Amino acid sequence: MSEGQVSIDDTTHTLETPFMVIATQNPSEMYGTYPLPESQMDRFLLRVSLGYPSKAVERDLLRSRAGGDPVAALVPVVDLAAVRTLQDGVETIRVDDALVDYAMTFIEETRRHPAITVGVSTRGVLAWYRGAQATALAAGRDFVIPDDLKGLAVPCLAHRLVLAQNHDSLGRQRSDAERIVAEIANRIPVPT
Repeated sequence: MSEGQVSIDDTTHTLETPFMVIATQNPSEMYGTYPLPESQMDRFLLRVSLGYPSKAVERDLLRSRAGGDPVAALVPVVDLAAVRTLQDGVETIRVDDALVDYAMTFIEETRRHPAITVGVSTRGVLAWYRGAQATALAAGRDFVIPDDLKGLAVPCLAHRLVLAQNHDSLGRQRSDAERIVAEIANRIPVPT
C-alpha cells in the first residue's frame, strides 16, 4: 500500500496519487479468510468501527433504494487538485515539541506494557502524527492540539498492537487492544 502500487497476477500497476485502500473486516465471520500479519495491519492508517446506522438513517436508506441505486447519481464534491492541496497542507501543520514528547511517551508505554508483546512501530507513530496534523487541518487550525492526538489514539494505534496472551477471537483481541490504548491515553497526562 505505501509503495504506491498493486499487483494482480504477474502485473504491477502504479497508482496515481492520491489513492486510498479501504478494507473491511467482520470478526464474527472469518470462515475462509485469514487475519493479516501485524506488518500488514501496521500499514493501515486507521481502524474504525462503523456499527449499525440509526433506525432513521437505515429507514432513509431503504426508501432511497425504491427508485433505483442512488450511488449511480453521486457527483464529486471535491476535485483532484483540491485533494492534493489538502494533502500537501497537512505537512504544514505545526506540532509543538511538548506534543511530540507526549506522543513518544505514549508509544514507549505501548512497548513496555505487560499485556503487549509488540508495541506501536515507528511507522505507527508517524501515522498517528500525520493523522493529528490532518485532524487539525480539517478543524481549520494550523497547529495540533492534545485532543487531536488523544482522539486518534484508539483508531490509529490499537490495531498495531500484538497482545501478550492468545485470544480466542479477533473481536476480543480488538476490544482488549482498544481498551489498553484508551487506558494509556487516560493515564498519561497531556501537555498544557
